[in-house]
Amino acid sequence: EFVRADAGRLDVLVNNAGIAGARKPVGEVTGADMLTTYDTNVFGVVRVTHAFLPLLEASDAPVVVNVSSGLGSLAATADPSRV
Repeated sequence: EFVRADAGRLDVLVNNAGIAGARKPVGEVTGADMLTTYDTNVFGVVRVTHAFLPLLEASDAPVVVNVSSGLGSLAATADPSRV
């Protein structure tokens, strides 16, 4: 509501929030732990983008930037030398 009242539009949305998840041995990580991480890192982006979509649509050139960490790198995590 603040952005709508102040600017009436949003030109750039940066999704930069995330969590690393439970720091436990693999055998102790529960489904609930994984759901919390997934809910924040995946559905959090969807929720925030959806909430700001009307303001982005009001922009002449809207941009959505999704930021990740090195843990989100498919190339890095697929590299056997990093195991």
